[in-house]
Amino acid sequence: MRQGRLRYLALGLWLLAVGGVAIFSLLPQLAPPADHHFDKILHFGVYFSLAGWAAITLKRVAPVLIAALFLTLIGVAVEVAQGFVLGRMGSSADALANASGVAAAICIKLIAGRFSRAFWRPPE
Repeated sequence: MRQGRLRYLALGLWLLAVGGVAIFSLLPQLAPPADHHFDKILHFGVYFSLAGWAAITLKRVAPVLIAALFLTLIGVAVEVAQGFVLGRMGSSADALANASGVAAAICIKLIAGRFSRAFWRPPE
């Protein structure tokens, strides 16, 4: 029972983190520096972390894929919305970096799941 509560807590914190990323992405003063494509690395890392958090918290593949789709849509929506915020500029390259971070985390989850099932057998 305790693990179920911890999972709900982790999901609640994940939703807060996703909301926080969306809100902070729309504040005019918080644009990351665009030097040497640092902003693309930042976008990738943030969405990779959020997707990884969901992949660790959610055990089955279907909910993980739904979370990945949700994160990808949020990433695209934030970039579109930035076009309407004074001092911000939406970027398709940023949306691609967001989606790439999500995809990388999900691929790692799927590969790790296959690897662990192939080489680890629970004791009988």
